Amino acid sequence: MFNVTFFGTLSWLGSGAQAAESGDWWHRAGQLPLMLAGLVLFWMGWWHADRGRNRQALIAYGPAAAILSAWITSVHGAVF
Repeated sequence: MFNVTFFGTLSWLGSGAQAAESGDWWHRAGQLPLMLAGLVLFWMGWWHADRGRNRQALIAYGPAAAILSAWITSVHGAVF
């Protein structure tokens, strides 16, 4: 699970860096808070799940999935 989470984080950061080079203000500065908030919540959920706190993990995973899906759909046009 750690490897999936770690390499998923690296791929999200890589696509964020690639999208940041697209030029407009949203891809340079606006997407960064979404990406960081989603990744922090995702890692918090993973930490809780690792310690057997499933209820707290779901509380963190829900908003993380929503934020990261909104972020990836906004970045998708610039990356691909």
